[in-house]
This record gives sequence, C-alpha cells and structure tokens, in this order.
Amino acid sequence: MNKRRFDIESEVPYQPFGDHTTSITLSLSMQTPLLVALVLLMIVLVGRAALVDVDLVGAAVMTFGVQEETTCVFLHGAGSPGSSAGPPTEAYPLYWGDVHVKTPGCSRRIFAHEETLHTGWEEAALQRRMCALLRVPSTQRLVIFAHSMANLVLAAALEGQVCKLPASARWYSVAAPWAGSSAADRLPELCNTSTSWALRALANRQHFCEGPNGGPSRGYSSLATTNPRLARVAHWQERVNGSMCGSSAFGLWSGDSWALQALADFTRFGMPNDGAVTTESCRPRSAPEPSPNHASFHYAASVNHYDLTCRHGDGAWGGDDRKPCSWYAWVSSIR
Repeated sequence: MNKRRFDIESEVPYQPFGDHTTSITLSLSMQTPLLVALVLLMIVLVGRAALVDVDLVGAAVMTFGVQEETTCVFLHGAGSPGSSAGPPTEAYPLYWGDVHVKTPGCSRRIFAHEETLHTGWEEAALQRRMCALLRVPSTQRLVIFAHSMANLVLAAALEGQVCKLPASARWYSVAAPWAGSSAADRLPELCNTSTSWALRALANRQHFCEGPNGGPSRGYSSLATTNPRLARVAHWQERVNGSMCGSSAFGLWSGDSWALQALADFTRFGMPNDGAVTTESCRPRSAPEPSPNHASFHYAASVNHYDLTCRHGDGAWGGDDRKPCSWYAWVSSIR
C-alpha cells in the first residue's frame, strides 16, 4: 500500500521535486574531463540534497504525520463534591494540574467531573457515568488514566459488565487502593478527635468528615480495607497496562506536603506510602518490579498521593523518581 506524505503547513501531497522531472544524460562522446567532473559533481550534490530533503520530510511525517487518533480519559478519585460535578471537560487543572498540556500523545482529552464525595465506588450509577466517558469510535485508540478510587470504580464496572474495554485499550492505574486504604480505616477516629492543624486543614479541604453526624464521607469510607467488595474486583488488577505509585507522604514541596505527612503519621502505615495509600496496595499484582525511571510502564515515584495527578508538576530537584508529569507524557506517547 502506498503511503501519502503531507506537507506540514499545507497538508497537500508532498512533492519534493515539483511536477517536473529532470534527467541528466551523459553523452558517451563527451571528451572533456573537466566537464565530466562538473557533471558528476552536480549529480552528487543534487543526490545529497535529495537525501537531506527526504530525511527531513521523513522526520516531519513521523512527528506530525497522519497517525491513529488517541483519546485519553482521566478519571478522578474520591472527594469531589456535587458542586464540581458536571459534563466532562478538556482540562481539569484543579485536580490534574497541567497534565492536559503534558500528554502530547493524546489527540483528545476527556476529564471526568463526578460526585464522589457521598458516593462509593460500588455504586452502579457512578460506574455507568464513568463508563459513558469511555465510548470512543473504534477507529480511535483509548487510553485511561484512573487516579485512586477511580480504579475501583472501573474495576467494579467491568466486573458487573456495566461496560467492556476493547482489547486495544490501555488502562494506567495511579495511586490505586487495590487493597483499600488504612487511612480510610482511621477516618472515624480522625473525624471525632482533635488533631494537628495540618491534618484538620486537610480534612476540611478534602471533605473527609461530611458524612452522617460528622463522620467519614461515603466516598472515602468505601475505601476501608475491611470492605468485602474489594476481593471481588481484585482480579481486574491484571488488566492494568501500567501503574504509578508513590512512596513519599511529604512528596514534592507543595501545600499538600505537610498535610499528607500528618495523615501518614496519624495512620501509622508501617510501610512505604503516598500519605493515603501504601505502595503495596497500589502496585498491581503480577506486575513486574516497578522502576524509579519515569520512562517505565510501572513507575515507583517518590511523591505523594496528590503529586501523582501531576497537580504539582515534576520535582525541581532530585532524581528521576520525582517526575510524575513526565510519566504521563511518556506513557501517553506509547503506540
């Protein structure tokens, strides 16, 4: 099959040498060595120019050419109130930061805006709304980025056959609480006791304690490690194509650093965690050993739960294990 090349600016079929062809015929009767040398030199120069031209066009086609469209869908986690719920958007900076400009591999981006404060991941209505965002034309490639509780919503939807994923779809889990969250286990105590200013500020900002009688909000309490439905969806971890998990509650320097560190101290995880979910709970079972290199399908990042959304950018200093936004850029570009 012949492939058509397109000029970057005009998008018309590229014709490197125009509509005319020029042939250079060397006469066998040519006797002047100088003329022969000049003609040969012209042939070499024209040939080199043509090669350079073809190389440049080839590079342009690889970078800007006609490619399969990729729709990237971003599903958020627990804690979003009804006031923020609504139709999907092309960006969601308050939750995902600048990830919409740092995912060059996405032709189109869809950001969910669902009520997940008083709705647990087991709710079928929430699963249906999330599934509706995954319906893309068969000619497009689907890439899903699910943060925290959204992974359980998707897994439960697949388990209940609310929707199905095409075999070609890629699902990247971020900060997934596959085994629940020990922080959610401690929320009843947190909501009913006086805590540090940092933890109280976090609880107010994230609406931890807006359930009945000031108790835990339903979206968060559904993440308790004692939730029996976790076991029913656990096998969907094996469908995940890649993951990013955090191991530093303090994470990148941000307004969330002290609060998540306070939550980790209060929870007493006893193992590496992102301030809300342990690294062990986040890592998909049967997945290979995660790498601290951001150009890895399973990325072990030294950042916290909110850093993992790209909300706070990449680390300004330190190693490659502090670059969550770069991970999104890398995996979104994988074909």
